[in-house]
Amino acid sequence: MTATDQQVGGKHYREMAIQPIEFILANNMGFAEGSVIKYVSRWRQKGGLEDLKKALHFLEFITESRNQIADMRHGFRVLKPTITAHKYIEANAIPEQEADIIRWVYFWSHNPNLINLENAVISLQSFVEETRYAIDLYNNVPA
Repeated sequence: MTATDQQVGGKHYREMAIQPIEFILANNMGFAEGSVIKYVSRWRQKGGLEDLKKALHFLEFITESRNQIADMRHGFRVLKPTITAHKYIEANAIPEQEADIIRWVYFWSHNPNLINLENAVISLQSFVEETRYAIDLYNNVPA
């Protein structure tokens, strides 16, 4: 039995065709990038809006230290990842808004260009606001 066959606390990862850890390792992503992928991938099954906020918090860490991350990661890229963003998104049937965020983080991890990071932040901020609005709307509907 492999580590991906087991899960401590729930089944939200084990039920995914490609688990976040497999995608993160295949693309040599750092802790903060991997955390964004993890939270965006699981928010519907586990932590709800709080998970999206956690993902945004990690994007803020990346933004604040982007030059250090880019310097540190230079030369440690996986040239041909075994799991592309497209493959991960398709295998896990990840909805489009989450897929956009995952793609931008994937692009950033392979090319630490500020525009990739900014697009990830903008996409996730919009998604958090839309989700918050939908939750508020749902909670205020008369029974």
